Amino acid sequence: MIRSLTPLLLFAAFWTLPADAQWQWRPGGYVMSTGQLQQYNREDVRAADGDRTAREDTAALRLQLDGRHPALQFSLHYELLGEFGDAVEDRGFLTERGIALFEPSRIIPDDDTRLMRLRHTVSDGSRHRAVQRLDRAYVGTGTMTFSAQIGRQLHSWGSGQVFQVHDWLRSGSPLALDREYQPGEDMLYGEYLTATGGEIQAATVVRRERETGDVTHDAATYAAKKEWLRPGVEFRLLAARHFGTAATGASVGLDWLGAVWRADGAVFRTEQGRTVGSGLVNVDRFWRCWGRTCHTFIEYYRNGFGIGDGDYDDLGDDLARRLEHEDVFTLGRDYTAFGGGLKWRDHLNARLEALVNLNDGSSFNRIWLDYEPRENLRLSGGVGVTLGGQTDEFSGVPLGQEDAQQGYSQNLFIRLAGFF
Repeated sequence: MIRSLTPLLLFAAFWTLPADAQWQWRPGGYVMSTGQLQQYNREDVRAADGDRTAREDTAALRLQLDGRHPALQFSLHYELLGEFGDAVEDRGFLTERGIALFEPSRIIPDDDTRLMRLRHTVSDGSRHRAVQRLDRAYVGTGTMTFSAQIGRQLHSWGSGQVFQVHDWLRSGSPLALDREYQPGEDMLYGEYLTATGGEIQAATVVRRERETGDVTHDAATYAAKKEWLRPGVEFRLLAARHFGTAATGASVGLDWLGAVWRADGAVFRTEQGRTVGSGLVNVDRFWRCWGRTCHTFIEYYRNGFGIGDGDYDDLGDDLARRLEHEDVFTLGRDYTAFGGGLKWRDHLNARLEALVNLNDGSSFNRIWLDYEPRENLRLSGGVGVTLGGQTDEFSGVPLGQEDAQQGYSQNLFIRLAGFF
């Protein structure tokens, strides 16, 4: 019983720490509830019983406590997460049949490979699942030019709007409803500010093997980044050993013609001796349209491990391995993403986003509205639509198990979030 309450008890103990003049504490958090109505394609394995619609509701409570001391930093974030409805029942039924779905954007993250066991299942039924976990738990120290942190934390090195090439320290699906918040990883992280205004960063992410639970060298990530800053220009060089694969990369960003232009590239040397390149370029801009504030972007992404001919019957070992590790989240080789936002009127924003597989022509499209009557309250709603042929990526591809196919569903969603 005590072990099952460890995440909550640990958070409560620090939440009630006595005040200290040298410590600056910042508590916070949010409560969020989302409802989705999904419609599967006729060939989707989740529609095998003839019922193509499913409802899935999710809920999240997050309690945050961040502290700062002249010589120390501290962060602890507790989560209580739940998912409910038809989709949970469908997932359980397919699991019993030995059919595993690829669902990297679920609200409950996969913690099997994380070093620290900071999670407990509160309840698990046929139509619901609830877990509690610690998603941030680290301490740090530093000076004006150097800082180091150890524990569960999050750092992002990629500069993509939707896709990522250099995010070896975290993972996040480009199709997730909310890309603003990603689960933390267990790592040792250090940062040094150079005299010229640039940075040197290094990190070691320690993980477990999914099959055995053992902590191994091949499951870890060792990465370093050097950044140079010049007026209007940012340049980075990166190197890593990520899940046994050597990687080097470069990135450049600059302000030009009133827009921000970015390019990321990486070269991977696989364990089989293959050399594979991936990259992205994007541009985004804020501007005035019809007397309102608008934001637009466009991005091209090249996944060197992806499939270029639209035949997904055999993914190959390299792509399958990266999907399992959540290094990549898509199957094709070439993609474009574009979209934008419009501040329609006070407290009301509209957003549109499209992801297109340039190899098979399928696409995933989403439009939604955000209404914020107050700074700490947000109501969002929208629709997601997939376009493509029967065996295209965003419509339904083979799962490699029986004759099963899985596609991205059409969906309606509504979300209410309160922040404190």
